[in-house]
Amino acid sequence: MKKSENARGIYKIVNTLNGKCYVGSTTVAFKKRWSTHSKTLAEGRHHSWKLQQDYADYGNDAFVFLIIEVVQEESKLLTREQFWIDKLNCVESGYNVAPFAMSSLGVKWTPDSRQKMAAIRMANPISADQHALMAEGRRNSPVWRAAMAKVHQGNIGRRQSAEAKAAIGEVSRNQWLDPKRKANHSAKMTGYKHTEEAREKISKGRTGMAFTEMHMHNLSVAHLGYEPTVEARKNMSLGQQRRRERERVERDALSSGSKLPMEK
Repeated sequence: MKKSENARGIYKIVNTLNGKCYVGSTTVAFKKRWSTHSKTLAEGRHHSWKLQQDYADYGNDAFVFLIIEVVQEESKLLTREQFWIDKLNCVESGYNVAPFAMSSLGVKWTPDSRQKMAAIRMANPISADQHALMAEGRRNSPVWRAAMAKVHQGNIGRRQSAEAKAAIGEVSRNQWLDPKRKANHSAKMTGYKHTEEAREKISKGRTGMAFTEMHMHNLSVAHLGYEPTVEARKNMSLGQQRRRERERVERDALSSGSKLPMEK
């Protein structure tokens, strides 16, 4: 590590006995970053549980720190780190636990880690202001957007099994049995208005949608005893009027052979 040890960029920690490696990036000197890894590993608190486990099994002497690439521009660090994580397959056959650079998306935590994190969150609940700051940070983060785009791309064409759908439905139903959760959701949605762009996307997404008999039955059961407000009735009536007008225009256009008007 003597060469360029004071530079910064992409590195890997390699287990010389089995060939597995961990890839990371650093904005500080490589020497300082390796010192941090060595310290947390020796103390048994490294964030990569896979690396920590093998460190305990093989010992310190089995691992070496190697510089992969010196990166001068900090803005390119995450892109290059992601390139090496993918190239060396460090998640599936290495020590990286997160498939995306600087993101916890896709991380598979151990049961013990899940319990510890749950206990910490229960003792330190996140305030509404903190939630807002976190959401704003994600919206403005190119790394987050890139990670979400990659997750979305991976889910295209994916079909959940019947068992998975049933489990997801059960969790969702149980969540809404909590009166406090219902009240919080109602308070957040009171007075909320979708933007015109959001309305258009929702409308297009529902076009041609056909509910199954089971879905219709579930909707009917869910609305038993429900009494819409005067404002809700008015909005539903206006929605039905717009739908009927749209259907009339489409029928007239088809019968006359003219083009349908552009949606606003």
